[in-house]
Amino acid sequence: MYAASLVLFGLLAQASNSAAIAQAKSRAQRLLSEGSALYEKGGYADALEKFKEAYSTYDSPKLLFNIGQANRDLGRPAEAMEAFEHFLLTARDAAPETIADAENSMVELQKIVGRLRIDCRTERATVSFDGKDLGLAPLHKLLWATPGRHQVTARHWNFAPAVENVDVRAGAVQPVRIVLQACRRSFQMLLCFILSI
Repeated sequence: MYAASLVLFGLLAQASNSAAIAQAKSRAQRLLSEGSALYEKGGYADALEKFKEAYSTYDSPKLLFNIGQANRDLGRPAEAMEAFEHFLLTARDAAPETIADAENSMVELQKIVGRLRIDCRTERATVSFDGKDLGLAPLHKLLWATPGRHQVTARHWNFAPAVENVDVRAGAVQPVRIVLQACRRSFQMLLCFILSI
């Protein structure tokens, strides 16, 4: 009786999960259609919001292509490169012409963006780029960036925050080494903690 109840419970949970996935996919397809209609009319910003919402609803890698296109046409080359790169790495069953379009877009965009190689050796420090969190150190992926001056910040509760300004050049990989200094006294540790929030 107990085993039969567990099997029934497992089947009900699978059915419920399958229904939720189907519902999320259906909503994402509707958002994709709305975004595509906006994109065709030149409403790239509104289309991008629909594509992003669709991706957060149902994270199909194919949606990244649409996100890349909208960012490209909005003049946001670094964001476009990030989306196209992720699309090419994950959407293995995409149509060959879509893959070719993404690759061609990346070839063109590479001429006008640079990359950052961020080296922060403080384990689990929160690293941000122009105020946007990138994740915890160490970061292994190169970051796409538009040419110009940018700011890289690292924070950790046991260290004083560190900030590095970096000049990005188109077509180049710029190394950035960010070093956090340990707080020594209890008051300094409290101050470090407050500053890292």
